[in-house]
Amino acid sequence: MLIADEVHHLGAPQHLGSLPEAIDLRLGLSATPNRWYDDEGTEELFSYFGDGIVFEYSLSEAIENGALCEYYYIPHIIELTPEEAEKYEALSTTIARLASRMNKDLGDADLQGNTTLKHALFKRARLIGTAREKLYKLQDLIQYQNSLNHTLVYCGDGSVEDELTGDTKRHVDATVELLRDDIGLRVNRFTARESQNEREDLLNQFENGDLQALVAIRCLDEGVDVPATQTAYILASSSNPRQFIQRRGRILRQYPGKQYAVIHDFIVAPPNRVRPELLDDTQFKTERNMIQKELERVQLFADSARNHPDADVQGIPTSSKSLKDLKKKYNLRQM
Repeated sequence: MLIADEVHHLGAPQHLGSLPEAIDLRLGLSATPNRWYDDEGTEELFSYFGDGIVFEYSLSEAIENGALCEYYYIPHIIELTPEEAEKYEALSTTIARLASRMNKDLGDADLQGNTTLKHALFKRARLIGTAREKLYKLQDLIQYQNSLNHTLVYCGDGSVEDELTGDTKRHVDATVELLRDDIGLRVNRFTARESQNEREDLLNQFENGDLQALVAIRCLDEGVDVPATQTAYILASSSNPRQFIQRRGRILRQYPGKQYAVIHDFIVAPPNRVRPELLDDTQFKTERNMIQKELERVQLFADSARNHPDADVQGIPTSSKSLKDLKKKYNLRQM
């Protein structure tokens, strides 16, 4: 019998050809079986393992049965600086122009081979992921934590500019410096630059409290358990559901003395000066598509949370009014 854990990886072209046909009994396991922007790979995978999902265990069931802990979910709307807003608008204009040449909406488009559009989307995603206001918001929110131990921070993979020196540094390093130098936490980064032995040591220090916080980019997305995590800040997230679903699974693991987890989600919306009613159809669809992907994550996280995202949690101010306004501006009230 073939049992494949994290089976979504096997849908990649380099793996599909290696799957043994001689084994008749096959079981694939995954929290995210559908491959992002790869319908063909998903279909091939489902066909090989039996053409369909035969059993599903939902997050709500896992929480109800005590397999995972309960959690509060708190989304925060982040504003771009004027300089960032200018770059964002220029990139959005480019994306809208390139998308207008395609016969389908950007959200459904096959980007394979369209390197110019992929590059523009990548640049805008990096801009959003490293928005300067996120670090200020993180610094503000830390003061509301009852305990600073077992804090996990997910960063973007881009760089930020130091306002005083003008030097650029990796977003993960700027976040570590903020938490260590400005707030005084015992913190370390957890990235691909650390060796396997170093990462194991960091996880042990995090669990026993020698380190209060870990700052990661993607190394804690999948396959690494950090059950002691009590508070998580998602400063940056891709639109790929696999990433944020896997992250949520890392955060909600049960741990002795852990009653619940708190997840803060940082959401960058189009600049306030962008008026949807003045956009042409392609520009509006481009902006709406980005917001819709962000709100899909909000909705998925909120569905199983102990709180509704527009409710106050532990005195922490939320962005409910901004979320409602955002849905109204882009005709997404149904979400």
